[in-house]
Amino acid sequence: MMRSTEHSQSQTPLANWDTCPPGELQRLVKKLNVVEHCAKRKRFCFCWIAALLLVGGLIVGFLLKG
Repeated sequence: MMRSTEHSQSQTPLANWDTCPPGELQRLVKKLNVVEHCAKRKRFCFCWIAALLLVGGLIVGFLLKG
């Protein structure tokens, strides 16, 4: 049987949230959005680079074969 511990997060007093400066959560959300956008752009670029290398390899292979 699982018992909740004395120091579980659900029992943390909400007063601890008062120490967060105004605008901090908005700043963190904005930063996470930027990080997510950069990760998507990086994946997109890697896919295009892989596709270009594949096509380039096929072209070189056909030119050397023929």
